[in-house]
Parts: sequence; C-alpha cells; structure tokens
Amino acid sequence: MKFMKPVFAGLCGLAITATSPAFGEEQPGGYLANPSVRLWYTETGRLSDNVLTADDFQLWNTVIGEGSAEEYATDALFTIDVRSDGHQYLPQTLMLTATDSEGKVLAQRSYEGILTGEGGNGTFALWVQDAGCAGRVTFRASFGASTRTSTLDFDCGE
Repeated sequence: MKFMKPVFAGLCGLAITATSPAFGEEQPGGYLANPSVRLWYTETGRLSDNVLTADDFQLWNTVIGEGSAEEYATDALFTIDVRSDGHQYLPQTLMLTATDSEGKVLAQRSYEGILTGEGGNGTFALWVQDAGCAGRVTFRASFGASTRTSTLDFDCGE
C-alpha cells in the first residue's frame, strides 16, 4: 500500500462552502464524492432518496410526514464516499459533523485512516438523531486540510 498526501473534493447541497479542488475531481491520495442526506422513515424503517439532490425537496414538518417526506421522519443519515485509485489506505482523518444554526453539535464522528476497496471506494456515515425539527442543519465533511459543507432547513411549525 502506498501512503499519499491528503486531498479532498466535493460535497454539494443547498448551501456550499468549499476549498479546492473542484467537486468530484480525482486527486492522488483520495477525494470525496456523492454526498448524501437521507431521512429515516420511522413507520417502515426505510431511508428516503438523497434530499441533497432532490429537486425542491421540502423538509417542513418531516416529523409528522409533511413537506416532501413520504412518512414520519425524525432522524437523518449523512454519508460521503472517499474515492481513490483502487485499494488504498489513506492515513488522514475523515471528520463528519452536523451542527444547528447556533453551532451546537448535533452529531459527530471521526474515521481515523481511510481504507478504500478494490474498486477505489469507501462510504462513511453519520447518524443525526432528532433532525426533523432542528431548523437549519449544516453537514460538514473534513478530510485532511479540505472542508465541504451542505446546509438544509428542517423547520417545523403550524
């Protein structure tokens, strides 16, 4: 296995802050791709489609199945792919974080060292409890010196 310098690319969403390289651009040592936020439907135990890529997905009152939600949804699953050139160990830390509008950490997980499979991919997850009425939630992925963020509004009301 070859150890390489950290490199990062691409997480998109409704609001984006990024450092180079560009989204999905392959770099030696690995890059991030396919960000996803999915709702956890409590009635059936299934996940929604990726709300980051859905056209005009409304997250209003998802806890009672309103907005674009297909059923009740209180939690969310944030995932990101780390891609490389085939099977590699990447010694950098991957940090996934979800925060509310005041900066309070709702969920956080770190992965020390990244292992990609023969196809050059590894998918990493962060479970966010009680996201359904959390207001503005920022999902952040950091890999090496690069950072990407996506922000979604999980608002509730009458």
